[in-house]
Amino acid sequence: MTKVFLDGMIKRKRGHIIGISSMSGMYAFPWGVVYSATKFAVSGFMASLTEQLRIQGLSKSVRTTCVNPYYVTTRKDVIEFLQKPRFFPVPVQQLVRDYLIREYELNNNLHMAALSQFGYDGQRDGSTPAGYWAAG
Repeated sequence: MTKVFLDGMIKRKRGHIIGISSMSGMYAFPWGVVYSATKFAVSGFMASLTEQLRIQGLSKSVRTTCVNPYYVTTRKDVIEFLQKPRFFPVPVQQLVRDYLIREYELNNNLHMAALSQFGYDGQRDGSTPAGYWAAG
């Protein structure tokens, strides 16, 4: 569609092309692989078009804007949300703590005070599976 209108805008030396993408076009979100891929494509298309117009010296007469709304709730979204798992199997705080602890144990480059905020006192808890520590 852009190609249909772009030539007229260039001839008139006036125009504005607006692409509607999404935050999914900037950051990948789970359960939205195809949606995220299409929004990445819109964002890439708009970035390429903007650069092309700039190189051609047309960016002041033909402007471009890529809009990236965060989240718009639709009936379909509500239904899909209710059909999906709502809880991450491992709490995010535990994942962060485990990562920091592994870094500390492997590289000794993290300060213990930072680790203590995630419940790590320097001792592994023998009652938890290997690789996990008790929450503080």
